[in-house]
Amino acid sequence: MNYQNIVSLRFYLADPSYDEANVKILMKYLGDHAPARTVFCCQLLETKWKLEIEAVAAK
Repeated sequence: MNYQNIVSLRFYLADPSYDEANVKILMKYLGDHAPARTVFCCQLLETKWKLEIEAVAAK
């Protein structure tokens, strides 16, 4: 599998200000591929983390 197999992404951002960087990274790796995306802003359990990602891929 590769990035093109991703069908859904769910992001948990520790702060809304991280969204711009998150989108830039997505564009770098996914290019024109546009899986369904959901973004939540919330307090993460690990204080050092800026984001957590949940991904679903299918063949």
